[in-house]
Amino acid sequence: MIRIPEWNINLRTGNSNIDYLHQVLLVLARKTIQAYDVAGLSSQDFHESLNRLAATADELFSTEEAVLAAGKDPTLPWHRAEHQHFREQITELLVSASIGRTIDREGLCRVLIDWATTHLIETDETFRTPRII
Repeated sequence: MIRIPEWNINLRTGNSNIDYLHQVLLVLARKTIQAYDVAGLSSQDFHESLNRLAATADELFSTEEAVLAAGKDPTLPWHRAEHQHFREQITELLVSASIGRTIDREGLCRVLIDWATTHLIETDETFRTPRII
């Protein structure tokens, strides 16, 4: 079974806006998959959830890029490229859904899990504040 991770304290970045958007995206990713499972591609809930996910991801990515740019972070180009890759994947899903093309559930899950595990957990390590244990 494919599972989108739950938000937990270890995912905090030290930036409350980024943390909030990460939390929202994890919830939206789960809701998008649930809407697909319940009613499939034709579901209005699926389309709305996928659209909200795309808009929230765009807001998150713009916020992250602004923070990295303000700090003159050398990882900005790489981070931006990852954001663009995810945007392209979500756009492809949105276009497919809007024209009634079949969306493979496993492919949908793979895109969302890739963001949640690779980007949120690994790439966004850049934002995490050092922890005192």
